[in-house]
Amino acid sequence: MPREMLAFQKDDVLNVACRLGYTVSKEGKITEDGDSIKCHSCMCILTKDNLGVIAPGSKIPFCDNPACYSKYLAEEEKAI
Repeated sequence: MPREMLAFQKDDVLNVACRLGYTVSKEGKITEDGDSIKCHSCMCILTKDNLGVIAPGSKIPFCDNPACYSKYLAEEEKAI
């Protein structure tokens, strides 16, 4: 069963992050309430340069490594 995702171009990362309630520091780190946001799968700190996917209907972020979002989808399929 195909899954959707929130996809966006790199030029839109700041806009997407702000719309989700995140802030972006001067260094480019994506934060929420002062805490760094991490990829849901690999736990790397997300920045404006490596934010890749947001799971639809959520604020679950992933880096731009396709394996991270694929791993999440595989885990979700097992849970169904």
